[in-house]
Amino acid sequence: MEYQQIGKIVNTHGIRGELKIIASTDFVQERFAVNKLIFTKENDTLIEHKIRTFRLHKHFVLLTIDNFNNINDVLYLKGQDIFSEGRATLAPNQYYYDDLINCEVFDLNDNYLGILTDFSETSVYDIWFISGPNGKFNFPNRPEFVKKVDIKNKKIIIDDWNSGSDQ
Repeated sequence: MEYQQIGKIVNTHGIRGELKIIASTDFVQERFAVNKLIFTKENDTLIEHKIRTFRLHKHFVLLTIDNFNNINDVLYLKGQDIFSEGRATLAPNQYYYDDLINCEVFDLNDNYLGILTDFSETSVYDIWFISGPNGKFNFPNRPEFVKKVDIKNKKIIIDDWNSGSDQ
């Protein structure tokens, strides 16, 4: 089974064993739903936990897990990563960020522009960071500019509107 890291336990919340989590998934409601299974690692062994309660608070996920009812029961989990089984099913034209990293980027004329090395989420759209033979540049992940994403062949085709400038 494939496991996906979906968050990190950064603290406890209150005295009833609630965990404060920074989510690293776009599917927060699905991944942290009540009765879903999540996993933590203890000595390289994945330990299964069933989610008992879930809520959002500010920019954090707050949840409790079965058989842990007190802050003292969950303190040892602080700092641990949280994993989920498998990957969520994506809609067409949705991609996992880690699948996009290291994809080759080409313009509409099949000219090589570089490799997608990183990304940044903004409130409007994601920014892709591309490193190529002409330097580094940023590119908006917007449908009018991103024409094709082929994850299987690690190839992205974009409408190269301004790749020559260093930003």
